[in-house]
Formats: sequence, C-alpha cells, structure tokens
Amino acid sequence: TLQFGFQSIAKSLMASCFSGMPSQEYKAFLFDLAKSFANDINPSVKCWSEGLVSDKYRIHILTGSFLPLATGISDHLGWGQSIGTDLEIRSGRLTGKLSTPAIKGYQKVKSIQRVFTLKEHHFRFLAAAGDSYSDRYLLEKCSLRYFPRNASRRLIRYFAAK
Repeated sequence: TLQFGFQSIAKSLMASCFSGMPSQEYKAFLFDLAKSFANDINPSVKCWSEGLVSDKYRIHILTGSFLPLATGISDHLGWGQSIGTDLEIRSGRLTGKLSTPAIKGYQKVKSIQRVFTLKEHHFRFLAAAGDSYSDRYLLEKCSLRYFPRNASRRLIRYFAAK
C-alpha cells in the first residue's frame, strides 16, 4: 500500500541522513530523543500502560522504527525489551542503510514468536496497541487491544466490522 511505501522511503531517507555518523553518537542522539518522547507520551497511552503494569503485564515495544529510539523510550518508561529496525554499522560508523527490513505487518507476529519463543495459543495472553492498518495481524491475535487516538480509520473500521 501507499502507507508501506511511504514508511519505507521515510526510513531510507532518515537512514541516509545518519550516514557516516559514529554509531555511538547515533545511539546517544536517539536515546536523548526518546527521553523527550517518553516525557511527552500520550496520557491515554500512559494510563493504559500503567494499568497493564499494575496487572502484572510486561511491556515491550515492537516497531518498524529505529531500535535505539524504541529502546530509549522503553528504558525511560521502565518497560522491557524492544524490537525494531536498526541501521547498518561498519567500522563503528553508520552506512546509511537499514541492517534489516523494517518490521511491519505479519512480520511483527513472527518477531514476537521468535524473540519470546511463543506458540500460537500464547497470544491470547498478550495485549497490543496499534495505530496502522498493518498492525491488524498482531492485534487480531491478542486478547486485549488498544487503539490510540492517531489510529488509522481503516484499522478502526476493520475491527468494528468483526
């Protein structure tokens, strides 16, 4: 879809902007940016996540965005492991290329299964938040779903029709 194409182009453009930057500077930059994001997190998302933590859920970020950014947000909020897209590093410098394809669509389900060694029946014990139509694969499998205010209308319509 156009959304996938745009996201891929945007990630490639951002990756090229970081080209040649020392990897430690890149990670420090995104970690500082993450602190700002964590401080400005949407109040409804913050309330939802605090409720999950109080109910003994562990929170992990799974995103097509850059891994150091997701890890930084997770660290600042006291959440668990993050899974995301990272940039290729050679000789301590960023090459300007993605090291792996961005995680999207059904790849999110497969990533969770691989990293946390989950079987199909484990998904009923998971909660997920999603804002794009490509998140529907993961959201369908989880018993508790959250759609932030910025969720796409197409995603909302998809679940409303079920």
